Amino acid sequence: MAGGGADPTLGPPLQGVRVLDFTENLPGPFAGMILAQLGATVVKIERPGGDPMRGRRPGGFAAINQGKRSLTIDLKDPAGQKRALRIAAQADVLMQSFRPGVMARLGLGYDRVREENPGIIYLSMSSYGSSGPLSTRAGHDQDVAALAGLVSLCGRPGSDPSYHVGIPTSDNATTLYAVIAILGALLQRRQPSRGGQHLDLAMADALLAAMTPRFGDLHDRPELDRRDFVRPGSGVYRCDDGTYLAVAAVEQHYWTRLMKALVLTEIEDLWSAGWQERMGAFERIDRALDGRFRQESRSYWLKLLDDAGIPASPVQTLPEVVRHEHFLARGSFADQPFISPRFPVRLEGISDIAETARPSGSSLTGKEEAW
Repeated sequence: MAGGGADPTLGPPLQGVRVLDFTENLPGPFAGMILAQLGATVVKIERPGGDPMRGRRPGGFAAINQGKRSLTIDLKDPAGQKRALRIAAQADVLMQSFRPGVMARLGLGYDRVREENPGIIYLSMSSYGSSGPLSTRAGHDQDVAALAGLVSLCGRPGSDPSYHVGIPTSDNATTLYAVIAILGALLQRRQPSRGGQHLDLAMADALLAAMTPRFGDLHDRPELDRRDFVRPGSGVYRCDDGTYLAVAAVEQHYWTRLMKALVLTEIEDLWSAGWQERMGAFERIDRALDGRFRQESRSYWLKLLDDAGIPASPVQTLPEVVRHEHFLARGSFADQPFISPRFPVRLEGISDIAETARPSGSSLTGKEEAW
């Protein structure tokens, strides 16, 4: 995986870091998997019967729990609580995704764990954080995205808001900010007189941070909504053979090339139009493009647009993505019993992780320390 000239003796960046992962479902386990990819030892603590995602989406569970060990502990049992605390006492990082206050009631809150382990980096992940009027409210991707304003930006102008995204945007933003915060805290802990700390991460806050460019746009358009995010010259279009094509002629030079390539006489008055003029004529442009792309096959259009230097790609299914020559050439997917993208940067010292957390702590039974 490493690039040319890599030192084969170099260890992964998080080698020796111990992560205790109490999280379930998606964002927390996904963050734990990334830490494992970076070389951390990650122990997943599961309730009796396992993380609910095991049964609901076994393939997805396997994908985001690679490289972890698994240990079943009943946190409602005082003996289980004591055992979990003993394990936490030796961890560098603890991640949990219960509602605010739950871990404290189980005897595993930050203050209690810090008594045993002053250097602990303790990440609390919840929908709306540990403070504020919504702190105790349950939440998932879609309702968090609605509150954060993302849903209002989704859908076509003139239609109802529509949030049909193929990935859970709020969850994934939370995953990435969890990893960033943990890495930052690990670096801070190296500073003189610095110990551990409590990291309070709300899904809603993570999504707000991911939407930073859109909030910046408010300075130019105070009534910002999805009408401001149409892209004249860009979109997904059906071709003559029933397949779909995505075109992204956003910048002026791409727009000019697109008009020359397609020869759209019905909007000839817009061939040299600037961005604002095109925004005002979005519906005319979209109708013209839709009609033109329906006249030929996708392969015809891909060659024409590629020759003209216009950004365009086929709309692929996931099985098609896995077989695509570009991703095969780059080694974008690891050799696994299941399909798994590799860590996207060829960082020295990182190798593929193949083992998925096994249920019931089969690899750890009898090991109090778990490490």
